[in-house]
Amino acid sequence: MVLEIERLKRLTGTRGQKMAGKRISQLDEHIAGIEQDRDYWRSQVELLTHMLACSSLVGKNGSSKQLSKSTSEKALRSGSLTSKTRRDTQKAKMEEEIKQLRAERDALKSHLSSQRIHAEHRSTGLPRAQSLNRMKSCEEAHENQKLRLERDELQLMLNRLETRVQEARNEIHRLHHDLYDAHNCGDRNSTAQQELLSRLESGNEHAQAEISRLTAERDSVVTKYKKILELESQDKLRHNKQMDYLEKALSEATAERDEVMGRVNGLRRKLEDLQCHQVQIEQKLTEKQEKLKRANEEVADLRQEVDVKQRRIDEVEGRMNSLKMQLADLENAFGRSESRADENAQRLQMEREETARLQFQIDTMTTERDKLQQELEEIFQAKTNLQKQNKYLEKKYLSAVCERDEAATDCSKLNGELKDAEKRLHDFEADASAWASKYQELLVLVYTPVALYVIKLEKATNETLMERCSVTERRLESAEMRAENGAEQLRKSQDAAHQLELQLKSQLEQLDWLKSSVDRLTQENANLRNTVELANKDKLKLESCIEELTTANRQLARDRDDLTHRHSMSRERAAELEAENRALDAEVKRNVETLRNERGASADLRQHYENNKQRCELLEREVSDLMAKLRDAEERMRQVETRCGQLECELRLEHDDYLQIRARTEAIEDQRDSLELHPKNAFISCPLKANLKVVNQRLADLEVERSAQSKEVKEALAASEEAARTLARKDEQVQMLQAEQQSLRSELAAAQSSLRDSRREAESADREVSRCRDEIAALNRDLHRLQSSLRETIDERNDMKQRLEEYLNEIARLERIMTERDRERELLSEQLRAANEDAEIWRSRWEKSEGSISAIRAECEEREIEVARLRDALESKERELSQCRSDLTAAEARAASTSKAAYESNENARLARSEIDALTMEISRLREAVARAEASKAAADRESTHCQIDVEQLRAQLDDNEAELARLKDQLATERENSRNLRVLLQSSKEKEHIVAMDAQEKTNEIILLRERAVNAEERAESQQREVERLYERLSETEREATRLSRSLSTERFEKERMLSEIRLTNMPTPYRPSPYTAS
Repeated sequence: MVLEIERLKRLTGTRGQKMAGKRISQLDEHIAGIEQDRDYWRSQVELLTHMLACSSLVGKNGSSKQLSKSTSEKALRSGSLTSKTRRDTQKAKMEEEIKQLRAERDALKSHLSSQRIHAEHRSTGLPRAQSLNRMKSCEEAHENQKLRLERDELQLMLNRLETRVQEARNEIHRLHHDLYDAHNCGDRNSTAQQELLSRLESGNEHAQAEISRLTAERDSVVTKYKKILELESQDKLRHNKQMDYLEKALSEATAERDEVMGRVNGLRRKLEDLQCHQVQIEQKLTEKQEKLKRANEEVADLRQEVDVKQRRIDEVEGRMNSLKMQLADLENAFGRSESRADENAQRLQMEREETARLQFQIDTMTTERDKLQQELEEIFQAKTNLQKQNKYLEKKYLSAVCERDEAATDCSKLNGELKDAEKRLHDFEADASAWASKYQELLVLVYTPVALYVIKLEKATNETLMERCSVTERRLESAEMRAENGAEQLRKSQDAAHQLELQLKSQLEQLDWLKSSVDRLTQENANLRNTVELANKDKLKLESCIEELTTANRQLARDRDDLTHRHSMSRERAAELEAENRALDAEVKRNVETLRNERGASADLRQHYENNKQRCELLEREVSDLMAKLRDAEERMRQVETRCGQLECELRLEHDDYLQIRARTEAIEDQRDSLELHPKNAFISCPLKANLKVVNQRLADLEVERSAQSKEVKEALAASEEAARTLARKDEQVQMLQAEQQSLRSELAAAQSSLRDSRREAESADREVSRCRDEIAALNRDLHRLQSSLRETIDERNDMKQRLEEYLNEIARLERIMTERDRERELLSEQLRAANEDAEIWRSRWEKSEGSISAIRAECEEREIEVARLRDALESKERELSQCRSDLTAAEARAASTSKAAYESNENARLARSEIDALTMEISRLREAVARAEASKAAADRESTHCQIDVEQLRAQLDDNEAELARLKDQLATERENSRNLRVLLQSSKEKEHIVAMDAQEKTNEIILLRERAVNAEERAESQQREVERLYERLSETEREATRLSRSLSTERFEKERMLSEIRLTNMPTPYRPSPYTAS
């Protein structure tokens, strides 16, 4: 790997050097072109200066023209001098620029070389960096993209600079052409030359400005290049560090690769051994493989279902975690709301203090008001006294009747106005008392202790008022005593009446102001009523929210009980499944024993099959021998048949000859008889005797041939009898083979019955699997139901969270309203001060207000009782809410523990069902689960520490949580041990299943081979049976032919004997011949 990286570095280095060389050569060419342009324009400038310096180039055109020319030449000389200085400065600037460009070229060369080296490192390091750390590669790619974009921008800027330089060159070239044309057209006036010079100077200045701007742009480009160089150096350092890290990683990877290769070689050797073993075992798998495939498919389906359920459980756990986070947020919000409630309580306490202070001020104002009312009563008493005095004076003094009548009319008018004012005051006081009662109700609802304090103060003020009333009564008595002296004070009373009129006017004005204030107070009270109604609505909402929370907590408690019940049921089900698993293990052991027995039986069958095979081979050899013999016998039979045919033909010919001879013999015997009867013919018998001798000789030859043929027939019959005996023996052997075949068939039937039993067992196992599937489906349904209930609880929690947010917003709104009400209260306090200053008119209605105050007190006491009851109910509700919160936290902890336990059990079960090759992944997952458990433990510890810092009362609950955590750890250890045991049991069961499958495959292969061999043996037996039947048919045909031949031979023998007897009789003398009657 290192050599490969170095090779890539060399390759990329050469490519980078080539590209860098190309770019440097392009830059050198560009700089050389700029230098050539500089030399060209320098030469052009020198030429122009020389042309301007030489006056001989311009023709003479008159004296006026010469004068103008001389002036123009002077101007040109002065302009040439200035232009020379400018050109010198421009040359110096251009040389400096060329130096700067060369320095920039060198810097760019170094930068490009460093960039190529960096690109080499990057090109070599990127693939490995991508394989090792994708984030770094992404950052490098992003940086490279940025550098490419900057490079493109710089290239664009260079192109722009080149275009601008080209434009400047074109402008200078055009100016030179203009100058040249100007010098060629020297006969023109000096004004045009001056204009040309000015235009040239302006163009030169414009070109200088353009050059300065270009130099500034070049400087900015150089700074950007410097920045890019710095960034490239930083990237180079970072890439060097990354290359070092990657080389270290490569060395570690090579070491790991060597270790892994060693392990792989060992594993390969083991795998080769296993493959050899597998090659030995692979001959034993067909039907069981199909069953195992089905079982594996079902297990895969179950695993997929379990994975789906596990994912769902993970989702549920994620949702539970999110719910926990939401609950934590809600608890934080609740804590914030509690803190806000504490702040509100503090504010309420401050308000109470403020109300106490205001009440003190009110008390002082009431005292002042009482004093004013007392003074007012004194005034009223003085008025009444004065009226009495007026009446008395009317009786005494007739002269003052008119004045008294006028004063009476004025007093009646004032009394009417006072009555009207008193009515209005009564109405206003009724309204004010109503608003005061409402305000006091509000105060009772909000400031019950303040209301009690106000009631006490009112009692004290009433007592003081009663005392003052008694004092006023005593004063009235003293005033009656003083009334006798009132005549003397008539003038004073008139003045006092005038003053009273003024006071009444002021009081009327105060009444108008009080009306406006009362209207304002009515509006404020309406606003307060609205706020109170809103507060009541909020209270109802809060009560409904509390009720909903209590119902939700009760529902959660019921759900927790359901979950605990389900957990207990699942544990019982797990115990039942473990028992069933043990039963299945016992059944597997029994199946293994039966398989061992069947293996022994199959070994016996195999041995028996080998013996039968050997027997069959022997029988096949014997049958082949018999077939060869049968073929020989058939050949012989064919030869015998041909011979028999030939013999038959010969016999027919001989029979014909025999018949002819017999006819001849008969004719000869007749002739002989006739000759014997006629002795004259004796000389003829001699040749006849000679013919008889020839015939007898021929008959003897025929007899010899006949005997030879009979011998051959006898031999053929003996051979056919022997073939029949061999066929009988072969029939017996075939019957034995058929019996053996029948026994093999019975054994195959027994094996098939055992296979049927195994199939029935497999079907029972399939039924068990289907039952397990049904149970899993039921568990899935339970899970779905739990998930639906969990979703409902999540929705309810979200709704509660929304409601809580709404309540918090409502509380914030109420706080804003409270602040506004505080400001209004301050305004009201100011108005109250003003009203206390103007409360002198309230004394007349004080007694009526006492009755209303008593009623209000009764109502206040009832309201206080109701408020106390509501407070008790609220405290009980808060206690219930805290209890429900504690139950909810406990339920969440238990639910989390149960979900964790369920997740771990499902994880362990899924890991137990996985293949042996995935053990490393299972270990990593277990580690992740342990890490999650540790993280959850750390989170629980952090939460416990926070709870310890926040609330000291939760220490007992923390101890319970720690005990629960220890129990969960023990449960986790037990679950791990159970999973380990289950894994071992599953591995052993898999090994047993594998062994059973291999044995079953062996048996199935052996059975298939036996079936094939049995089928072949049956086919061979059938062919042999057909061949034997054909041979039987041929044998029967040969037997029939032999019987026919034997019959024909017997007839031939009979005929031969008869002919011989006849011939003998013919050869015998006549006296010894029997008569034809005896012979017949």
